[in-house]
Parts: sequence; C-alpha cells; structure tokens
Amino acid sequence: MSERERIEEALRNSQELYRSLYEDNPFMYFTLDAQGTVLSVNRYGAEQLGFSVEELLGYPILDVFHEGDKENVSRSLDECLREPGQTCGWEACKVRKDGSTLWVRETVRAVRSPVGDTVVLVVCEDITERKLAEEALQESNSRIRSILESITDAFFALDSEWRFTYVNSEAERVLQRTREELLGKNVWEEFPEAVGSAFYREYHRAFHEQTRVEFEEYYPPLKIWVDVCAYPSEDGLSVYFRDATERRQAEERLLFQAQLLEQVKAGVIATDLEGKVIHWNDYAEKLYGWSREEALGRNVAELVVGPAEAGDADEIMEQLRAGEMWEGEFFVRRKDGSTFPAHVTNSLIYDSQGRAVGIVGVSMDIAKRKKAEEERDRLFTLSLDLLCIAGLDGYFKRINPAFEETLGYTGQELLAKPFVEFVHPEDRAATLSEVEKLSAGATTALFENRYRCKDGAYVWLAWKAVPVPEEGLIYAAARNVTAQKRAEQDIRARARQQEAVAELGRRALAEPDLSALMDESAELVARTLNLEYCEILELLPDGETLLLRSGVGWNEGLVGNATVGADLDSLVGYTLLADEPVIVENLGLESPFGDSPRLQEHGVTSGMSTVVRGREGPFGIVGAYTRDRRTFSRDDANFLQAVANVLATAVDRENAEEEMREIRRAERQRIARAMHDEALQDVVYALQEIRDAEAASGNGRQNAELREVADALRRSVEGLRSAIFDLRLDADREQTLVEMLESLVELNRRSSPEREVELSVEEGFRSPLTRTKEVELLRLVQEALVNARRHSGARRVRVAVGISGSELYAEVSDDGRGFDPAQASAGMGTKGMRERARTLGGSLEIRSKPGEGTRVRFEVAFDKDKEEPKEACILLVEDHASFRQAVASVFEQEPGFTVVAQAGSLTEARRMLGAEPIDVAIIDLALPDGYGGELIKDLRDANPGAIALVLSASLDHAQTARAVESGAAGVLHKSVELDEIVNAVRRVRAGETLLSPEEVVELLRYASSRREYEYESRQAIAQLTMREREVLQALAEGLDGPEIARRLRISIPTERNHVASILAKLGVHSRLQALVFALRHNLVSVR
Repeated sequence: MSERERIEEALRNSQELYRSLYEDNPFMYFTLDAQGTVLSVNRYGAEQLGFSVEELLGYPILDVFHEGDKENVSRSLDECLREPGQTCGWEACKVRKDGSTLWVRETVRAVRSPVGDTVVLVVCEDITERKLAEEALQESNSRIRSILESITDAFFALDSEWRFTYVNSEAERVLQRTREELLGKNVWEEFPEAVGSAFYREYHRAFHEQTRVEFEEYYPPLKIWVDVCAYPSEDGLSVYFRDATERRQAEERLLFQAQLLEQVKAGVIATDLEGKVIHWNDYAEKLYGWSREEALGRNVAELVVGPAEAGDADEIMEQLRAGEMWEGEFFVRRKDGSTFPAHVTNSLIYDSQGRAVGIVGVSMDIAKRKKAEEERDRLFTLSLDLLCIAGLDGYFKRINPAFEETLGYTGQELLAKPFVEFVHPEDRAATLSEVEKLSAGATTALFENRYRCKDGAYVWLAWKAVPVPEEGLIYAAARNVTAQKRAEQDIRARARQQEAVAELGRRALAEPDLSALMDESAELVARTLNLEYCEILELLPDGETLLLRSGVGWNEGLVGNATVGADLDSLVGYTLLADEPVIVENLGLESPFGDSPRLQEHGVTSGMSTVVRGREGPFGIVGAYTRDRRTFSRDDANFLQAVANVLATAVDRENAEEEMREIRRAERQRIARAMHDEALQDVVYALQEIRDAEAASGNGRQNAELREVADALRRSVEGLRSAIFDLRLDADREQTLVEMLESLVELNRRSSPEREVELSVEEGFRSPLTRTKEVELLRLVQEALVNARRHSGARRVRVAVGISGSELYAEVSDDGRGFDPAQASAGMGTKGMRERARTLGGSLEIRSKPGEGTRVRFEVAFDKDKEEPKEACILLVEDHASFRQAVASVFEQEPGFTVVAQAGSLTEARRMLGAEPIDVAIIDLALPDGYGGELIKDLRDANPGAIALVLSASLDHAQTARAVESGAAGVLHKSVELDEIVNAVRRVRAGETLLSPEEVVELLRYASSRREYEYESRQAIAQLTMREREVLQALAEGLDGPEIARRLRISIPTERNHVASILAKLGVHSRLQALVFALRHNLVSVR
C-alpha cells in the first residue's frame, strides 16, 4: 500500500469515526413551538419513543409524558417560554408508543427565531438506568454497596463535613488511595490541590443548592481527566466519576482530524520533492480549473505558475527543499491563463522515520479580500473622521490623513510617541482607564477627550473603538466635536445667565431694600461669569463722581467709601456715555482709557462695564473684571446689561415710591395744618363762647341745652385732634414708634381726663418694623383706645408694647365692663382692627368677659414685612369664555384687584397690551393661535414690572420648564380652586415665590437640556441619507426586513446595514426606538 493510500485510509477511518460518534449520540433532540407542538425531532429521539420521525411531527409533546408528570412539565415549559434565553431543565417519565416508560433528563431553552417566533430547543437524555439504579439503592444498604462495588464507575460518598463515608474499589484505583486511608478523612485535606478548583466549586454548589451537578475536569496531581456526577442529600454528597483521559485524547484527535478536513475548503496540493503532483483535492480543481486526472504526475509549476512568477517559484522550492516552510501571497495562474492573488502555505511532508518525502501546499483565493482591502484603504484615506489602528501598548500603528489635518502633526510624529502624550493632562487618567477597558474586551460606544494640536491649541474628539485583544490592537474612529462642545458650553452659559437674571428679577420684586439688592446683584454677576471682581457704582449728585456702592472682591474698606471720577478719558466716563456695554480685553496694553489706581492695584486685566440707566438719567455703572486676560462674548455683555436693567427698574421703582410718599406726606401736612389752624380753632372758640354764655345765664333750662351743645363741641374737638394726629403720622418721619405711642397716649389722656391711660414699654425696645407698618400699628392701637373710651366705661386703660421671641406685640387692656365676644356687635370696631392686623401680616386676639374688662393683643413676626399692593391691574388671557368670566368675577369681588382686560387669543391679547397698565397677567398656555408663553416677553416689554402667572390643563414637565424659562412666576393647573388663583396672585405680588429656587433651577436646566436634545436630534436627522429615510418610512408602515428589502429592491444584508447605520446615527438601540424617534420628529407618517 502506497503512502497516499495509507493517508486516504486514515482519513476515511477518521470520517467514519466522526460520523459514528454523531449517529450514535445517545441524546434526543426536539424543537417545539410556543404551544408545545413538535416541530422537529432527530431519528434517535423518535426511535427511543417507538415512533417514526414523521409520526412525531405536529404531535403535542405533553402527550408523550406520563400522566403524573404532565402538569409539572407544562408549568416548567411555561416558565421557560416567559424567559427566553434562560436554560431550564427537569426530569420526568415518558411513555413509549408500546406503553413502556423511560426516564429522561431534559435541558430546555426558548429562543427567538429570525422572524420573531418563539422556538423551544430540547435536549433529552435517557436516564432510565440511573433512575432504576437510584430506586434499587433505596431498597437496602447492602444492595447499594453491592451495586456500588459492581459498577464500573468510581464512587465515593461524603458527609456534611466533607468526610469520606464510602469509597468503592474503582475509586481506590482512580484516586490511587485505599479506602482505609480515606474513610473519615476530609476530602479537601487529603486532596488540597482541589481547593478552589472546579471540583471544589461544583461540590459546594451541589451541596448548598441541593442540585445534581455534572462536569468534566482535569486533575493535575493525578494527570487524569474525569467525568463527574455529584448527587446531593441533606446528609452529604454522592459522587460518581470515571477516568475520561483516553476518551478526551480520542476526542482531541478527532477534533484535529475534523479541523484537517475543514482545510480541504482550500486548494490542497501535494507533490514529491521534484514538484510532481501526487495529490490534487476537489477544491484545487475548482480553484485552478485543472481536473485531478489532468494534474496528477505533472509539475506543479506548469499548472499554477505564470512566466512572470517562475523565478519566485524556483526560490520557494529551494527554500522548501532546505527544510523551511514558506507562507505568503502569490499570483497564481488558472488553466484558462487568468491569474489571481492567492495566500499560499507550503511545507514538507515527513515519513515515520522523519525523512522528507514530499511537499504540501494550501492555497486560498484572496482576490475578494484584496479588493475589499483596497476599498477599505481608499475609505480610510478619504474619511473626514479620524481613523486609526492603535496597539494595546499605547502607540498608534496606523492613522489616516485626517489626523494630520486636524492636529497639525506629521504621521511620523504621531506614530513616534505614546498617544496619551497628545492628550490633555486632565483627560489622561480617563483615557488610560478607557484603554484598560478595551484591553479587557469591552467596546467604546462614546468617549470624549481633548487632543493637543501642534500649535498648542486643543480639540475635542469623540471616540468609538473596538478592541481585538488577540491581536493586541484597537480599531478606533474619532470625530472633531470642538465646535459642538463650544456650542453646548455657550448654551449652558446662556441658560445659567438667563436663570440668574430671572432669579434676580424675582428678587428685585421681593426685596424692598435697594442696597441688599445691589449686594446680591454684584455677587450674582461675579458667580455667574466666574470673575474675581464686580462693582456697582452710583453717580453722585455732582455728576462727576461715582461712589463704589456695592462690590465683590475689592479690598476691605473700599465698598461704600471709594470714589472714581467720571472723566471722559476714563473707562467709567466712557461707559456713562455709551449706549451698550463697553468691553476691554486688556486694560494695560490696548485700553484707550486712563489707568484706574484701584483696578491696577487689584491686578485687573480684562473687564466690561455698562450703565444703569433709569427714567431720569443714569443711576450709575455695573462693572465686571478679572485678573486673567479674557475675551467676553456678546452673551456675557447682554447678561451684564440685563442685570443693569433689573437694577435700573428697581431704582426707578424706589424713586417713584419715594416721590409718592412725599406727595402723600405733603398733602397730609396741608390738611392737618388747615384743620388745626382753621376748623379746630373755630370749634374751640365756639366751645369757649358757649361756656361763657352758660356761666352768664341764670336759666337752668337754657344752661342744660348749652351743656349739650358744649359736650357735642367737645367731642368734635377730640375727633379733630385725633384726625390731626392720624394725618401727622406720616409727616413725623423722625419720631420713633415709642415716641409716636407716647403722643397717642397723651392725646387720649387729654380726650378722657377722667380716665387713667398708662403706657408700658419693654426695656430696650426697638421697633423692627418698617415706617409704613409702624403707622398701621399706631392706627390699630388708636382704634383699640377709641373702643375702650366709647364702650368700656373703664377707669383705667393700659397700653403695652415689646418683643416676645421673634414677634413684636402691642396690647391694649382696660378694667371696664367687658362683653361677650360671641354677641359683640359690628359697631364695636373689631372688624377694622382685624383687617389692619391682616394687612400687617400679624394676628389679633380679643379676650373679654362681662364685668372683667377687655384685652386686645396684636402680634407680628419680624420677617413678615412685605406689603401687598393696594391695587393690582389684571389681564386674563383664556380661550374658554366661561372659565375666563368665572376667574374675572372672583377677582372683582376681592379688594385690591381690577380686571382691566380679557382676551381669548394671543393676537387679541397683544392688541390690548398697550391700552392699559398691567400688573399681573394670567395666561393659558394652550391658546388657539399659539403658545401662551410667547406673550410673556411682549407683556414685559409693555409693562416692565408685570408678573406672569401661567395656567395649564396638563402640567407637562417640558411645558412647565418652557414657561418658567420664558419668565413665568408660577404655573398652576386649571383644576385648582379659583380662590387658589387669587391667593397665588397675592403671593407673587407680595414678593413670595410659588416655586422654590431648587425647582426653578431644575426646570431651567431641564429646558436647557431639552434644547440640547433638540439640537442633537436635528444634527442626527441631518446625517440620514434619503435611502435611510425610505427605510424608516417602511418601518412605520409595519414592514419587516425582507419586505423592506423587496420594496426598495436591495438585498437583505444591505437592508440590515441601513438599519444599523440608522441606529448609530440616531443613537438608539432597536428598530422600535428608531421608529419612536422618527414619529416624534415627524420624519415618517403612519398610514
């Protein structure tokens, strides 16, 4: 027999063995549908049940199970179907066609088919013999020992403490230890090398989970492979195992032979040492066009080597004859004379004595691969993205030209250094961490870092990367996202600035103290723009000097004292004349303005300033400065101007309020003087004349009448004096609350000389109230004193004032007749006092009993000092007339409100804005001609101090965020009670907030993130090709992959490529998510 025949015989034997192992596989295989119907079964499985394959197809699988196991199997099968991809298993009894039974162990997994159906895969093993053995083992211990000793498997038993309790003779042989050496000993102490191995893990799992385990493992100390099956019990573990070394070696040989057979898919040619063909496989016929009969016996060079490659072929043969292997790419020739590139591996064949007897060559057509490589290289070179191959050693291996164009380095410079050296120092740790993840096999979906350009600048790169750990390589693509990053930073900065201005505007409405507002404004500017210094300068009356009124960062003692001249060649002087913010990037070098000693002392380099311009002219300047050189953006300047506008509005409001107070004070003084100088003097003169007439008259009846007139005039005098006192309250601005109380008590003493009126002031008392509230408190005390004088009949009245905890109290008590509060009449004046107490934001308590006097006590907390506006003009914008009229009716019934205009649409509301002054606008978001929030800006332009309150039928988070960002002071649901709307208006008018600062910040951040999301979405949509849009539309119409391919006349792989590209561009992970994205952005229509 020749060598070739022996080789062919060996191959046939291997194939037969391989086929035999497959055909005699003692496992049954089934596939089921979701209803448990048999879809397929292998021949062995059908034979084991006594059926033919055809009989079982379409057969309900539960019908082959024993009646007692059907319910458990059905339940387990349902659980498996509910969790596709999870492996389930059970043991059960089946009934053959002839009525006999067999026990089986089934391993089951439900999977999704390519078309979306659920298919159940079942691997079934006949365990009848083991079941019978287990039943026999339960009959008697003696029989168990007999069986265990008779079985060919090795066996030992362990108790719960891992001690050997039984070892059969086969186990002694395999473990190379006697049972006397092992019984009673701990298995892990006797075999310490097994600790931590699969034996240790699986035995513990079996015992703790009380589940049977099977595994195959190699035990190095004994140099054997063993098949193990361990059965747990509450008392320990029973272990069956067998030496599988020979079988394992046979399987490895069989695997090698199978791999060898797979090689025949390439052209396999064997020659003798002279190059004559002795073997030519089928694939070689297909590859080169020569049949086996034509090729055998001919020189291989004549068949496959062209004239141009003949010299190279001779060198290869010489190299092979020298005992070396040759592998590489080679242009080979077909029978028809055409050539193609092939990957060829040539090596010597040796006989059993180690002598070279021939040459074997394996060749593969790589024409398609070479073409693909050329196309890949072309795309690699032309790509605008930065494409590279990097090594896990930290160096670039290959880069495309986009790297050089983006970073400015040459290719050699980029390849010469570790790539992390080009990364921004702050990003290096994160970059190395990402490389470690790639080294472990993870992919990078998105990673951003900064790379240094040759000119020293940095660019932001967004990376996607896939590792090939076995090759030590990383394939990566990066995109320059610097412009996008800058845009995102600008958006976030604008959002922060808008948020800050909105909050400052709300604070300006709530903060009556202009100095406190200026301090907050300076801190806000410095914090928002991330600057060291901010100043608010007030223009003094001389018009040439500015005072540093508030500021941040300046040396101690400067704020409130430092001044600066407004010369035309100074920065502040120029700013006062400018109509827009003045920006100076370098005050030292390029500034045309004279040096400011204060700015120079603090090392200021860059800055900007803008005028705070009120109605009557400039109030002053807001300036922002930094030590570092900085280029301020137009958005930064707009932000500073917005802060200045808020301050200007606050200054104008304070000036207007002060002017109004002065007008009221002057008018009160005029009236008081007129009443004192004319009316009071006339009444006093008349009273004195009547008294003189009474004294001169001797007529008793006439005297009684005169006394009545005199009493009436005396009461008039008291009333006039009280009115004059009340009118002078606002005029006496220099008096303290205690001094005004003393005047009030003295007035009441004069009015009721028969009554003792006492004033008690707590030691060290100082009023924490505003002047306005002190006046209201005096009026409340005056009403209580009037009630005591008119109704109590008291001989002694006491007025007390002081501080109790965090509250101020004022109390009026008397020893008069008292009254029953439940039966008190409206004429006793309590309603007016309660109204004043409510206006002051405090509480009023009246205690009295008949015969025990009366005590009136008022208390108010220090911080409740916000006054509600006396009259608020309301604009209602709501398209439902009935609801709008209901709201209007409620406001008309409330004091302090006037509904000046009503509108049912945006257009109608805009026409009304200039007609009447508006303090509060209540706006529905969903108007027939647009989004109601758009009206807020127009409202503010027409009425700078106006407040907007928004109503919505659905408090959608996005709508709420958009409304707050537009400037709404609050958002209410339409379902709230109408009184709650009135209360909300009162609160925002009083300077309170309906939303906490945290809620406002969160909503503004959400609005900003929504804008960023919409921007990113538009960018993603712009990347979609027309073909990808057609694929999305087909998805919307319910077509699956094959249907889409047919409609668009493309292949299924091409359709999948389009879908993968769509998912990547839109940043989603499934077809459903892509469809939802497309519907949300109106990319597709559902028909």
